[in-house]
Amino acid sequence: KDVLNGGDGNDTLGGDSGDDKLNGDAGDDELNGGDGHDTLKGGAGADTLTGDDGDDKLFGEDGDDTLDGGTGEDRLRGGAGRDTLRGGDDDDHLKGGDGEDTLAGDAGSDTLLGEGGNDVMTGGSGEDLLDGGEGDDQLDGGADDDTLYGGAGADRLNGGDGDATLYGAVKPDSSGHGGDVDDNILRGGDGHDKLFGSFGHDDLAGDDPTNVLGVWGNDALHGGGGDDTLWLGAGDDTIDGGVGTDTLKLALGGGGGTVDLKSSGQQDSGADYGRNTITGIENLVGANDDDILKGTDGVNEILGGDGDDTLDGRGGDDVLEGNDGADDLDGGGGADDLSGGVGDDTLAGGTGNDYIEGGEGADEIWGDDPDDNDSGGNDQMYGEAGDDLLHLGGGNDRIDGGAGSDTLVIGDTGFDVQVDLSVTTAQDNGYYGTNTITGIENIIGSDQSDSLYGGDAGGRIAGGTGNDEIGGGAGDDTLLGEAGRDTLYLDAGNDRLEGGDGEDTVSGQGTSGVTINLGSQGGGAQATGVGNDVLTGFENAEGSVFADTLIGDGAANDLHGMGGDDTLTGGEDDDHLWGGDGDDTLDGGDDFDVLRGEGGDDILISRGGGGYGDQMYGGDGEDEFHFLTTAGADGTIGDFERGGTDLIVIRFGSFTWSGTTPTNNGAWYASSDRGVTVYFDTDADGTPGADNTQP
Repeated sequence: KDVLNGGDGNDTLGGDSGDDKLNGDAGDDELNGGDGHDTLKGGAGADTLTGDDGDDKLFGEDGDDTLDGGTGEDRLRGGAGRDTLRGGDDDDHLKGGDGEDTLAGDAGSDTLLGEGGNDVMTGGSGEDLLDGGEGDDQLDGGADDDTLYGGAGADRLNGGDGDATLYGAVKPDSSGHGGDVDDNILRGGDGHDKLFGSFGHDDLAGDDPTNVLGVWGNDALHGGGGDDTLWLGAGDDTIDGGVGTDTLKLALGGGGGTVDLKSSGQQDSGADYGRNTITGIENLVGANDDDILKGTDGVNEILGGDGDDTLDGRGGDDVLEGNDGADDLDGGGGADDLSGGVGDDTLAGGTGNDYIEGGEGADEIWGDDPDDNDSGGNDQMYGEAGDDLLHLGGGNDRIDGGAGSDTLVIGDTGFDVQVDLSVTTAQDNGYYGTNTITGIENIIGSDQSDSLYGGDAGGRIAGGTGNDEIGGGAGDDTLLGEAGRDTLYLDAGNDRLEGGDGEDTVSGQGTSGVTINLGSQGGGAQATGVGNDVLTGFENAEGSVFADTLIGDGAANDLHGMGGDDTLTGGEDDDHLWGGDGDDTLDGGDDFDVLRGEGGDDILISRGGGGYGDQMYGGDGEDEFHFLTTAGADGTIGDFERGGTDLIVIRFGSFTWSGTTPTNNGAWYASSDRGVTVYFDTDADGTPGADNTQP
C-alpha cells in the first residue's frame, strides 16, 4: 500500500498493486492507481487521473482535469475547472463540480451529476441517472433505461436507446413538477420514453413510443414514432403526436379542460390549459375535473377520469370510459364501446353496433342517437348496478338492466310496440325489431298504442298516450294507463291500477273468476280473485273465462262478462252490459241501460229507474226478461222468441189479467202484425204504460 505525494511541479505517479494513495499537489500531474482500491487527488493544475483496476476514488480538484475510473465501481469528482470524467466499467458515480464539465458513464449503471456550469453528459450502457444541475447542460442517456434531470438552466436532454425518463427541471416535487423556468429541449430517442417539461417554454419530442409532459410553459410537444403519451399542461402549447396511436393526457386539476381532436387550429382548452394547437392525437385521458373531450371520425379511446365529464367519440369504432362522476358519453358513428363507471351517467351509442355498460349509479342508456330512433344498430346495453333507464331503439338489441329497479323506455316512432318482460328470449317488439330483454322491472310506453306486460318481479308500467294494453305479470305491480283508451289487466299479486285520462277498462284474467267493483274505486281492494287490487280512474270492466262479478259505479259503464256464469250490475247512469258465454245475470240498475245476454241461459233485469226503459237482448239460450220498472217506464225486448223458450217475468205490483179487455189496475194485451203489446194500469186512471214485445 503506497502513499505518494508529487509536490509542486508536473509529476507522474504510479501506484502499482494495493490500495494506494496518490497526491499530485500543484502542477499538471499524471496519476495512475494501478490495481487495488486507490485514492487519487490531482491537486491544483490540469491533472490526468486513471484509477485502473479496483474500486477507486478520483478527485481532480482545481484545474481542468481528466479522470478515468477504469474497471471497478469508481467515484470521480472533477472539482473546479473544465473537467472530463469517464467512469469506465461497472457502476460508477461521477460529479463534475464547478465549470463546464464532460461526463461519460461508459459501461454499468452510473450516476452522473453535472453540478455547476454548462456540462455535457453521456450515460453510456447500463441504467444510468444523469442530473445536469445548474447551467445549460446537454444530457444523453445512451443505451438502456436511463433517467435524466436537466436541473436549472436551459438544458437539452436526449433519452438515447432504451426506455428513458426525462425531466427538464430538477427532480419533481409532490406536485409533479420541478421549479425550472428556463426553456428546455427534450428528445426521447429509441424506446418507450417519458418526457416532462417544467415552467419554461419547453420543446419535447419522442421517437419511439413516448410519454411527453409539457407542464407549465408554452411548450412544443412532439411524439415522433410509436404510440406516445403527451401531457397537456398550462400555457399555449403546440402538440403533435406524430406517427402511431398517440394519447394526450390532461395533466392539471382544478378547472376542467376541453380538447377537440377535430379542431385543426388553435383551440381554447380552458382557463388552466391555455390555447393549444393539437394534431396527430388519437386518444384522450381527462384529469380529475369536469372535462370535455371530443374525438375524430376515426378510432379513438377517450377516458374521462374523475369528475363530471362529457365524452364524444364522433365517427369510428371508439372506446369511451367515464370513470367516477356523472358523465355524458356519446359514441357517435361506428361500433363503439361505452362504459359509464361510477356515478349517474348518460350513455348513447349512436349509429352502429355498440356495446354499452352503465356501471354503478342510476344511468340512462341509449343504443342509438337519442334524437333519431332510426339510427340504431344491433346494440348490447347493460345497466349493471343502480336504478337505470334503458331506451329501446332500432335494430335487434340485447338489453339487461342488471341489479336495481330498472326501466325500459319506449320512444315515439309513430308505430305500435309490444313488450313482454316475462319473455327472456328474443321477442318481436314491432318497429323496434327483435330484442332480448332481461333484468327490467319497469316500462315507460310511447305516444302510440302499445302492448306492455311485466315480468315475475313487481314493477311500474306506464302506458303514456295512446290506446294501450297493460299487464303486470306476477308480483305487486303499479299499472298506469295515462292518456288514451287503455285496457289494464289484473294479474297475480296485489296491484295498483290507474286508468288515467280517457275511457279505460280493467280486465280480469287468471286461473279463477274475479270480482271487480268500480263503485268503490280509490280505497281498499276493488278487485279480487287474482290478488287484492286497488283501482282508480276506470269506466269499464271485463271479466275472465270463469264466473265473475262485475259492478259498475254512478257513471256510464261498459261491463263485459266474457266466459263463465257471470253477474253484472250496472249501477246508476246509462250502462251497457254484455254477458258473453255462460249463464249470466245482467242487472242494468237505474237509468237507461242496454243488456245483451249473448250465449247461455241468461237473466236480464230491467229496473228502468227515473222513467227510463231499458233495451234487452237475450241472445242464444233460454233467457228470462225481468221487468222491475216504475210507472211509465217503457222497456224493449229486442229478440224475444215467440213460441220458443224465452220467458218474460213482470214484477210491477198486483194486477188482474183481463185478456184483451182494458181494466183498472189490470193487465191486458193486443195483437197486431207488428207483434204483441202488453198494457198495465198502475194508478186506476185507465192510462197504461206499455212494454213492447217484438215478434
